[in-house]
Amino acid sequence: MFKKSRIYQLVWIYLFIGHNTAIPVVYAANAVLDKNSNATQNSTSTYIIKKGDSLNAIAEAYGISVHMLLAMNEKDLATNHIVIGQKINVPMHSALPDMAGNHTLKITANNKEQQKSVADYAAQHTSRIAGQMAQSQREEQNETLADQIARQTYNNADSETTTQAGYSAKQEADFWKRQAIAGFEAEANQYASELVGNGTAKAKIALDDDLNVADSSIDFLVPFADTQARMPFVQGGIRKSNNDNVTANIGVGQRHFLDEWMLGYNAFYDQDFTAKASRLGLGAEAWHDYLKLSSNAYMPVSSWKESKDIEDYKSRAARGVDLNIEEYWPSHPELSGSLKVEQYFGDNVDILGSHKLVKDPHALTVGLGYQPIPLVKFDASHTEASGGQHNNQIGVNLEWRLGESLNSMLDSTKVNKSLQGMRNDLVTRNNQIVLEYSKIQTLFASFERSQIAGFELTPLVLPLTVQSKYAIAEIIWQSPLFDKMSVPAAQLRGADLKILNLVALPAFEEGGNNTYGITAIVRDIKGNETSAYITFELQKTREEGRNPNGDDDNDGLSNGREAQLGTDPDNPDSDKDGITDGQEVTNGTDPLNPNDPVQGAGEDNDKDGVTNGQEAVDKTDPNNPDTDRDGVTDGEEKNNGTDPLNPNDPVQGAGEDNDKDGVTNGQEVVDKTDPNNPDTDGDGVSDGDEKKNGTDPLNPNDPVQGAGEDNDKDGVTNGQEVVDKTDPNNPDTDGDGVSDGDEKKNGTDPLNPNDPLNGGMKLIEGSLAVTRNNAVANGVDSNEVVVTVVDAAGNPREGATVSWSVSAGNLAAATSVTDANGIARMTVSYTEMATVTVTATLLGVSQTVDVNFVQGLIAADGIRVTDQNGNDVPANPPVGTTFYAQVRLDGEAQGLTNRGDLQLSDGTRLSYQWQRSNDGVTWTDVGTSDSYTTQSGDQGFTFRVQVAGK
Repeated sequence: MFKKSRIYQLVWIYLFIGHNTAIPVVYAANAVLDKNSNATQNSTSTYIIKKGDSLNAIAEAYGISVHMLLAMNEKDLATNHIVIGQKINVPMHSALPDMAGNHTLKITANNKEQQKSVADYAAQHTSRIAGQMAQSQREEQNETLADQIARQTYNNADSETTTQAGYSAKQEADFWKRQAIAGFEAEANQYASELVGNGTAKAKIALDDDLNVADSSIDFLVPFADTQARMPFVQGGIRKSNNDNVTANIGVGQRHFLDEWMLGYNAFYDQDFTAKASRLGLGAEAWHDYLKLSSNAYMPVSSWKESKDIEDYKSRAARGVDLNIEEYWPSHPELSGSLKVEQYFGDNVDILGSHKLVKDPHALTVGLGYQPIPLVKFDASHTEASGGQHNNQIGVNLEWRLGESLNSMLDSTKVNKSLQGMRNDLVTRNNQIVLEYSKIQTLFASFERSQIAGFELTPLVLPLTVQSKYAIAEIIWQSPLFDKMSVPAAQLRGADLKILNLVALPAFEEGGNNTYGITAIVRDIKGNETSAYITFELQKTREEGRNPNGDDDNDGLSNGREAQLGTDPDNPDSDKDGITDGQEVTNGTDPLNPNDPVQGAGEDNDKDGVTNGQEAVDKTDPNNPDTDRDGVTDGEEKNNGTDPLNPNDPVQGAGEDNDKDGVTNGQEVVDKTDPNNPDTDGDGVSDGDEKKNGTDPLNPNDPVQGAGEDNDKDGVTNGQEVVDKTDPNNPDTDGDGVSDGDEKKNGTDPLNPNDPLNGGMKLIEGSLAVTRNNAVANGVDSNEVVVTVVDAAGNPREGATVSWSVSAGNLAAATSVTDANGIARMTVSYTEMATVTVTATLLGVSQTVDVNFVQGLIAADGIRVTDQNGNDVPANPPVGTTFYAQVRLDGEAQGLTNRGDLQLSDGTRLSYQWQRSNDGVTWTDVGTSDSYTTQSGDQGFTFRVQVAGK
């Protein structure tokens, strides 16, 4: 057989489609135009419908197609329904040769014994049939084509004349027609199956509770090297979830078919293009008639990526497993029920894609399915998940069995959920990646040392280093030392309290505990929290009569300060590096590190003519005579006045031209252009050409790029704007509401916002108003204000920029632009209960209005016992563990610890009651602050805290 071209394949597909539409019509017309009922009766016999019969079975028994059977019984089977006892016409059995399997079309593979086509068989009888039909054609030349076809097939043959084989010529003609049609249909269907192959393609769309699209997907499964007992396959798909994440899946697997069971396994790679997350999935399947069991395990492949959905979080695919059960009703296979159990692992997992984060969540999904025909399936499901989450979905699935005809896909009797009927079904798994999140640390706090000391009765100065992405809302200092000193809470709490100053430490306790832990808790305006810890040792004065405020070694540091730093109050140079402790503290170097600053400051380690000490000042390397590696020693560069840290000063090869721009390296240093870049300002014109043309090689707008164009569409070309010194990328350079082009036409100054006077713009007097007030003071909720701008004629002015400022809190932006109604809007948030003044300014004229921020009430589920970072306290914590009351107020996403007696929006203040119990029935009060530290007597007890507003 020759290799079939694409055109060849398309032609036969076209013929196949035409056959399935045209031939039934022709055959029906042939039956209608039959003029000789006796001839018809002689070629057919009567069949009585029995129980269990179907059109397909009857047609197959008589070697014809269903549509041919319908054409022979146009009146009796007009509705395609048959009734037991009904009589229908069927072809008479004859002794004609069987043409089946002889490959009429010669387009499918066949054995050497089957090379004889229908035409070859027909040729054996051509002359006899042709002679009989020729005579009839001469007699009926005026008949229509339809009449000729009908008559030639049925009437032209002599029904009384039989061949030696015992059948009439009419019977033989009728047989040949049926054989040609059946042969064509069988071989065309076989070829179409070979061309398309087997498998399943499925499209799905699902809606959620609000009838929004929750999931849409397209999947396919294609087997290869398929045998009766083993089916390797590849499956792929792409989908879009309710949060707009686009995910693709590709996998391979194999199914083994035993007597009553199918056992399979598969591996998939999943890629979420939106979240940039990928994972590997491994699955197992076990199927029986009307039953599917499957299980999958999911493992992340990609690393953490910053999330675009949740601020200050990073995400990746979560680890998880699931178990799926789907069962069909044997007597009604179109009905099914399903159960799915999922378990994912991680501290912050979004199991339903709702952005609600739960630790190690699980989910249970139950579903119902209805598949009236193989092509269409409807399903509905309900999911309950950890954290009180739930989800409902209804879905429509279009499922196509590759290689099946449309009639088969629309036939309700073809819904087959036996083991073989489900052979090519898609793998049951969660194709949407579940994401795990991790908080990105945006707040850092630390002390310079882990341990310090100080003399009794001396001052304490303790600095805290803080780094934060957001503004600091509060710093709280905590220590038993402060309790002992009775330091007021107000002195230990504040947004700017990065340095703790205590006037005098307590007296040293003989035989007591003189070591204290000091904790600094830092919170930002977003509710993020961190802490730093340091150990402080209170020391007794070394000698009787030593004055902590004195300076016994005359190094510029008091005895008390030296005790805090750990330096020797009797040695002016504790680290013996030649620089006194006082000088090192002043210079910012370490008085306890002999290598800070440089050792041997008066020596010259690298013999470059510059002392080690001077090199430390110059920031050159005292152990490298040529720090910038330009071939000139540091000492020579200092003598010559060049920069010992710049390898291009002096210029190497000053007379050369490294970048071939026509300007020597030395001249480029003078011009401040880059000797290694021919176009320093990146404007497309080389430095040499710009020097020749008199333009600035350091200004990318000189010469103007696209001088004849108008980038900002203000009616002035880019080149003219450079001349006018206006901005070619801003249509209104001076921001007065009149474009540069209009000002040039009007004769006003496009660089002066007051020419024309305010552009006619102004704030309507008293128009600054509050549209949303009394926001919760959580740094998230906001109040809103608006102001109206009009022109000189009193018409609303669109596009005017209004500046905003506040007495406290945070603005959404420093400016806003008026809309078509001349209205500019602004929102304000704050973290403290207060009245905040908002100011709107336009062209130097301002208006003010006040907004209020209140504290929310305690949320219904807003009380937890945690550590200081908001984490759950482990079971059986050791003595000395501090419990914190985490309180979440209405409107807050997360609770906070260390709230103290915070005033709420109803005027009450937070109060706390810590209790303990060893039997869970009787509870004893043990503390009333917002935290509680366990003592030795607390072992074996369970703790709880009650928080209320009083």
